[in-house]
Amino acid sequence: VVVPSDVRNASTGTLGAVVFAVGLLRYPLVWWGFPSLARAKLSRVTRISFGLDISLVGWAGAMVLWHLLLYPLGQASGASLEKIVMVAISPACDLTLVLLAIGMVRVPMRGISRHVALLVSFAFACAFGQNVSVAVMSLAPSAPVANLSALFQSWIWVVVALILLVLGRQREAGAEDTNEGTLSFGWLPYAAIVVAFVVPAIVSWGDLAALEQHIPASGFLIVLVLVRLAVTARQNAGLVASGAANRAAAHFRGLVQNASDVVALTDADSRVRYLTPSATKVLGQEPEALAGAPFTELLHPDDATAGHAMLAEVAAT
Repeated sequence: VVVPSDVRNASTGTLGAVVFAVGLLRYPLVWWGFPSLARAKLSRVTRISFGLDISLVGWAGAMVLWHLLLYPLGQASGASLEKIVMVAISPACDLTLVLLAIGMVRVPMRGISRHVALLVSFAFACAFGQNVSVAVMSLAPSAPVANLSALFQSWIWVVVALILLVLGRQREAGAEDTNEGTLSFGWLPYAAIVVAFVVPAIVSWGDLAALEQHIPASGFLIVLVLVRLAVTARQNAGLVASGAANRAAAHFRGLVQNASDVVALTDADSRVRYLTPSATKVLGQEPEALAGAPFTELLHPDDATAGHAMLAEVAAT
Protein backbone atom coordinates (compact mmCIF):
# COMPACT_ATOMS: atom_id res chain seq x y z
CA VAL A 1 0.00 0.00 0.00
CA VAL A 2 1.14 3.54 -0.69
CA VAL A 3 1.21 5.56 2.51
CA PRO A 4 0.03 9.17 1.94
CA SER A 5 2.76 11.77 1.97
CA ASP A 6 1.31 13.64 4.95
CA VAL A 7 1.83 10.55 7.13
CA ARG A 8 5.02 9.30 5.47
CA ASN A 9 6.77 12.66 5.78
CA ALA A 10 5.47 13.51 9.24
CA SER A 11 8.77 12.73 10.95
CA THR A 12 11.31 13.60 8.26
CA GLY A 13 12.32 17.01 9.56
CA THR A 14 11.20 20.53 8.76
CA LEU A 15 10.12 19.80 5.19
CA GLY A 16 8.02 16.86 6.31
CA ALA A 17 6.37 18.96 9.01
CA VAL A 18 5.52 21.67 6.45
CA VAL A 19 4.05 19.11 4.03
CA PHE A 20 2.06 17.55 6.85
CA ALA A 21 0.70 20.93 8.00
CA VAL A 22 -0.25 21.97 4.45
CA GLY A 23 -2.06 18.66 4.00
CA LEU A 24 -4.11 19.35 7.12
CA LEU A 25 -5.38 22.64 5.65
CA ARG A 26 -7.95 20.66 3.67
CA TYR A 27 -9.92 20.07 6.87
CA PRO A 28 -10.63 23.70 7.88
CA LEU A 29 -11.52 24.42 4.25
CA VAL A 30 -14.24 21.75 4.36
CA TRP A 31 -15.32 22.75 7.88
CA TRP A 32 -15.88 26.31 6.66
CA GLY A 33 -17.10 25.62 3.13
CA PHE A 34 -19.68 22.88 3.66
CA PRO A 35 -21.97 24.83 6.06
CA SER A 36 -21.83 27.83 3.70
CA LEU A 37 -23.87 25.75 1.21
CA ALA A 38 -26.91 25.89 3.50
CA ARG A 39 -29.84 27.49 1.68
CA ALA A 40 -30.92 29.45 4.76
CA LYS A 41 -28.39 31.79 6.33
CA LEU A 42 -27.06 30.23 9.50
CA SER A 43 -26.70 32.46 12.53
CA ARG A 44 -23.38 32.79 14.28
CA VAL A 45 -24.69 31.02 17.38
CA THR A 46 -25.99 28.13 15.25
CA ARG A 47 -22.62 27.70 13.55
CA ILE A 48 -20.78 27.80 16.88
CA SER A 49 -23.18 25.30 18.47
CA PHE A 50 -22.90 22.95 15.49
CA GLY A 51 -19.10 23.24 15.49
CA LEU A 52 -18.95 22.48 19.20
CA ASP A 53 -21.18 19.43 18.75
CA ILE A 54 -18.85 18.16 16.00
CA SER A 55 -15.82 18.85 18.20
CA LEU A 56 -17.39 17.01 21.14
CA VAL A 57 -18.34 13.91 19.19
CA GLY A 58 -15.15 13.97 17.11
CA TRP A 59 -12.88 14.30 20.14
CA ALA A 60 -14.79 11.57 21.96
CA GLY A 61 -14.41 9.29 18.93
CA ALA A 62 -10.72 10.12 18.70
CA MET A 63 -10.26 9.21 22.37
CA VAL A 64 -11.92 5.83 21.84
CA LEU A 65 -9.89 5.20 18.65
CA TRP A 66 -6.69 6.10 20.48
CA HIS A 67 -7.24 3.87 23.51
CA LEU A 68 -8.77 0.90 21.71
CA LEU A 69 -6.58 0.74 18.60
CA LEU A 70 -3.78 3.16 17.87
CA TYR A 71 -2.03 3.47 21.23
CA PRO A 72 -1.99 -0.30 21.94
CA LEU A 73 -0.63 -0.96 18.43
CA GLY A 74 2.01 1.72 18.85
CA GLN A 75 3.08 0.31 22.20
CA ALA A 76 3.28 -3.21 20.81
CA SER A 77 5.42 -2.09 17.85
CA GLY A 78 7.69 0.11 19.96
CA ALA A 79 6.66 3.32 18.17
CA SER A 80 7.29 6.63 19.87
CA LEU A 81 4.43 8.63 21.32
CA GLU A 82 5.12 11.38 18.79
CA LYS A 83 4.68 9.00 15.87
CA ILE A 84 1.43 7.59 17.28
CA VAL A 85 0.06 11.11 17.66
CA MET A 86 1.06 12.07 14.11
CA VAL A 87 -0.63 9.07 12.50
CA ALA A 88 -3.75 9.61 14.64
CA ILE A 89 -4.36 13.21 13.51
CA SER A 90 -5.73 12.48 10.03
CA PRO A 91 -8.25 9.79 11.14
CA ALA A 92 -9.47 12.07 13.93
CA CYS A 93 -9.98 14.96 11.48
CA ASP A 94 -11.68 12.65 8.98
CA LEU A 95 -14.12 11.64 11.71
CA THR A 96 -15.15 15.30 12.11
CA LEU A 97 -15.81 15.47 8.34
CA VAL A 98 -18.09 12.44 8.59
CA LEU A 99 -20.01 14.09 11.42
CA LEU A 100 -20.19 17.38 9.52
CA ALA A 101 -21.64 15.70 6.44
CA ILE A 102 -24.17 13.73 8.53
CA GLY A 103 -25.31 16.93 10.22
CA MET A 104 -25.64 18.77 6.90
CA VAL A 105 -27.87 16.00 5.50
CA ARG A 106 -30.69 17.43 7.62
CA VAL A 107 -30.28 20.97 6.25
CA PRO A 108 -31.45 22.12 2.77
CA MET A 109 -28.41 23.13 0.70
CA ARG A 110 -28.06 25.15 -2.48
CA GLY A 111 -27.68 22.89 -5.53
CA ILE A 112 -27.19 19.74 -3.42
CA SER A 113 -29.97 17.27 -2.77
CA ARG A 114 -30.25 15.07 0.29
CA HIS A 115 -29.06 12.06 -1.73
CA VAL A 116 -25.84 13.86 -2.69
CA ALA A 117 -25.28 14.85 0.94
CA LEU A 118 -25.66 11.21 1.98
CA LEU A 119 -23.14 10.15 -0.68
CA VAL A 120 -20.71 12.81 0.56
CA SER A 121 -21.11 11.40 4.08
CA PHE A 122 -20.27 7.93 2.76
CA ALA A 123 -17.23 9.28 0.88
CA PHE A 124 -15.93 10.92 4.06
CA ALA A 125 -16.55 7.66 5.92
CA CYS A 126 -14.46 5.81 3.32
CA ALA A 127 -11.70 8.39 3.71
CA PHE A 128 -11.85 7.88 7.47
CA GLY A 129 -11.57 4.11 7.01
CA GLN A 130 -8.64 4.51 4.63
CA ASN A 131 -6.74 6.81 6.98
CA VAL A 132 -7.36 4.47 9.91
CA SER A 133 -5.96 1.64 7.78
CA VAL A 134 -2.93 3.77 6.86
CA ALA A 135 -2.38 4.63 10.52
CA VAL A 136 -2.51 0.96 11.47
CA MET A 137 -0.11 0.11 8.59
CA SER A 138 2.30 2.77 9.85
CA LEU A 139 2.35 1.20 13.31
CA ALA A 140 1.91 -2.52 12.53
CA PRO A 141 2.14 -3.37 8.79
CA SER A 142 0.10 -6.34 7.63
CA ALA A 143 -1.30 -7.58 4.32
CA PRO A 144 -5.00 -7.62 5.35
CA VAL A 145 -4.83 -4.01 6.51
CA ALA A 146 -3.11 -3.03 3.27
CA ASN A 147 -6.00 -4.56 1.34
CA LEU A 148 -8.47 -2.63 3.50
CA SER A 149 -6.79 0.66 2.63
CA ALA A 150 -6.99 -0.11 -1.09
CA LEU A 151 -10.64 -1.15 -0.70
CA PHE A 152 -11.62 2.12 0.99
CA GLN A 153 -9.72 4.12 -1.62
CA SER A 154 -11.56 2.38 -4.47
CA TRP A 155 -14.90 3.06 -2.80
CA ILE A 156 -14.07 6.75 -2.56
CA TRP A 157 -13.78 6.91 -6.36
CA VAL A 158 -17.01 4.94 -6.76
CA VAL A 159 -18.85 7.39 -4.51
CA VAL A 160 -17.36 10.39 -6.33
CA ALA A 161 -18.66 8.96 -9.62
CA LEU A 162 -22.10 8.44 -8.06
CA ILE A 163 -22.15 12.01 -6.78
CA LEU A 164 -21.38 13.35 -10.25
CA LEU A 165 -24.11 11.14 -11.72
CA VAL A 166 -26.73 12.28 -9.17
CA LEU A 167 -25.77 15.93 -9.64
CA GLY A 168 -26.13 15.56 -13.40
CA ARG A 169 -29.59 14.00 -13.15
CA GLN A 170 -30.65 16.56 -10.58
CA ARG A 171 -29.61 19.39 -12.90
CA GLU A 172 -31.52 17.84 -15.80
CA ALA A 173 -34.66 17.39 -13.72
CA GLY A 174 -34.36 20.88 -12.33
CA ALA A 175 -35.69 19.63 -9.02
CA GLU A 176 -34.49 20.99 -5.73
CA ASP A 177 -34.80 19.30 -2.40
CA THR A 178 -36.97 21.39 -0.12
CA ASN A 179 -36.67 19.37 3.06
CA GLU A 180 -36.51 21.46 6.21
CA GLY A 181 -34.12 20.73 9.03
CA THR A 182 -31.76 22.08 11.66
CA LEU A 183 -28.08 21.67 12.43
CA SER A 184 -28.34 19.34 15.40
CA PHE A 185 -27.13 15.88 16.44
CA GLY A 186 -29.81 15.44 19.11
CA TRP A 187 -28.66 12.96 21.76
CA LEU A 188 -25.43 11.93 19.97
CA PRO A 189 -23.05 14.38 21.77
CA TYR A 190 -24.31 13.20 25.18
CA ALA A 191 -23.81 9.54 24.26
CA ALA A 192 -20.35 10.31 22.85
CA ILE A 193 -19.32 12.06 26.09
CA VAL A 194 -20.34 9.05 28.19
CA VAL A 195 -18.54 6.62 25.87
CA ALA A 196 -15.39 8.78 25.79
CA PHE A 197 -15.21 8.86 29.58
CA VAL A 198 -16.14 5.26 30.30
CA VAL A 199 -14.63 3.10 27.52
CA PRO A 200 -11.01 4.38 27.68
CA ALA A 201 -11.08 4.22 31.47
CA ILE A 202 -12.22 0.58 31.41
CA VAL A 203 -9.77 -0.44 28.68
CA SER A 204 -6.82 1.37 30.31
CA TRP A 205 -7.61 0.25 33.85
CA GLY A 206 -4.37 -0.90 35.42
CA ASP A 207 -2.21 0.75 32.71
CA LEU A 208 -0.86 3.84 34.45
CA ALA A 209 0.66 5.34 31.27
CA ALA A 210 -2.62 5.05 29.35
CA LEU A 211 -4.60 6.49 32.25
CA GLU A 212 -2.22 9.45 32.44
CA GLN A 213 -3.04 10.17 28.77
CA HIS A 214 -6.75 9.80 29.46
CA ILE A 215 -6.73 12.54 32.10
CA PRO A 216 -5.70 15.51 29.84
CA ALA A 217 -7.88 14.21 27.01
CA SER A 218 -10.84 14.05 29.40
CA GLY A 219 -9.98 17.53 30.66
CA PHE A 220 -10.16 18.93 27.13
CA LEU A 221 -13.48 17.14 26.62
CA ILE A 222 -14.81 18.76 29.80
CA VAL A 223 -13.73 22.19 28.50
CA LEU A 224 -15.66 21.54 25.27
CA VAL A 225 -18.72 20.50 27.28
CA LEU A 226 -18.57 23.67 29.41
CA VAL A 227 -18.21 25.89 26.35
CA ARG A 228 -21.14 24.10 24.69
CA LEU A 229 -23.27 24.59 27.80
CA ALA A 230 -22.40 28.29 27.86
CA VAL A 231 -23.38 28.67 24.20
CA THR A 232 -26.61 26.76 24.84
CA ALA A 233 -27.44 29.01 27.80
CA ARG A 234 -26.86 32.10 25.68
CA GLN A 235 -28.93 30.63 22.85
CA ASN A 236 -31.79 29.81 25.23
CA ALA A 237 -31.66 33.32 26.71
CA GLY A 238 -31.92 34.74 23.21
CA LEU A 239 -34.90 32.51 22.45
CA VAL A 240 -36.62 33.58 25.68
CA ALA A 241 -35.99 37.26 24.92
CA SER A 242 -37.19 36.79 21.34
CA GLY A 243 -40.32 35.02 22.55
CA ALA A 244 -41.05 37.82 25.02
CA ALA A 245 -40.54 40.43 22.30
CA ASN A 246 -42.85 38.53 19.95
CA ARG A 247 -45.52 38.26 22.63
CA ALA A 248 -45.23 41.97 23.41
CA ALA A 249 -45.47 42.82 19.72
CA ALA A 250 -48.51 40.56 19.31
CA HIS A 251 -50.14 42.18 22.36
CA PHE A 252 -49.41 45.65 20.95
CA ARG A 253 -50.86 44.72 17.55
CA GLY A 254 -53.96 43.31 19.23
CA LEU A 255 -54.53 46.52 21.18
CA VAL A 256 -53.76 48.90 18.34
CA GLN A 257 -55.44 47.12 15.44
CA ASN A 258 -58.69 46.66 17.33
CA ALA A 259 -58.81 50.23 18.68
CA SER A 260 -61.63 52.48 17.51
CA ASP A 261 -59.35 55.55 17.59
CA VAL A 262 -56.74 56.16 14.93
CA VAL A 263 -53.18 55.34 16.01
CA ALA A 264 -50.35 56.50 13.76
CA LEU A 265 -46.60 55.86 13.70
CA THR A 266 -44.45 58.56 12.11
CA ASP A 267 -40.78 59.01 11.28
CA ALA A 268 -38.51 61.88 12.35
CA ASP A 269 -39.90 64.03 9.52
CA SER A 270 -43.46 63.53 10.80
CA ARG A 271 -44.44 61.42 7.80
CA VAL A 272 -46.87 58.60 8.34
CA ARG A 273 -45.36 55.15 8.38
CA TYR A 274 -48.28 53.17 9.83
CA LEU A 275 -51.97 53.74 10.48
CA THR A 276 -54.37 51.43 12.26
CA PRO A 277 -57.29 49.91 10.28
CA SER A 278 -59.68 52.32 12.03
CA ALA A 279 -58.31 55.08 9.74
CA THR A 280 -60.63 53.78 7.00
CA LYS A 281 -63.71 54.53 9.12
CA VAL A 282 -62.48 57.78 10.70
CA LEU A 283 -60.63 59.39 7.77
CA GLY A 284 -62.42 57.71 4.89
CA GLN A 285 -59.19 56.44 3.29
CA GLU A 286 -57.25 53.22 3.34
CA PRO A 287 -54.17 53.28 5.63
CA GLU A 288 -51.92 52.23 2.71
CA ALA A 289 -53.02 55.29 0.70
CA LEU A 290 -51.89 57.64 3.47
CA ALA A 291 -48.45 56.07 4.00
CA GLY A 292 -45.74 58.70 3.51
CA ALA A 293 -48.09 61.67 3.85
CA PRO A 294 -47.25 64.45 6.32
CA PHE A 295 -49.03 63.72 9.58
CA THR A 296 -50.22 67.36 9.94
CA GLU A 297 -52.29 66.96 6.75
CA LEU A 298 -54.47 64.49 8.62
CA LEU A 299 -55.26 66.97 11.39
CA HIS A 300 -58.21 69.32 11.52
CA PRO A 301 -57.16 72.91 10.64
CA ASP A 302 -58.09 74.03 14.16
CA ASP A 303 -55.69 71.43 15.60
CA ALA A 304 -52.82 71.99 13.13
CA THR A 305 -50.95 74.52 15.27
CA ALA A 306 -51.12 72.38 18.41
CA GLY A 307 -50.17 69.32 16.35
CA HIS A 308 -47.06 71.03 14.96
CA ALA A 309 -45.98 72.05 18.46
CA MET A 310 -46.50 68.56 19.85
CA LEU A 311 -44.51 66.92 17.03
CA ALA A 312 -41.70 69.44 17.42
CA GLU A 313 -41.56 68.71 21.15
CA VAL A 314 -41.42 64.99 20.57
CA ALA A 315 -38.71 65.35 17.89
CA ALA A 316 -36.64 67.49 20.29
CA THR A 317 -36.65 64.72 22.90
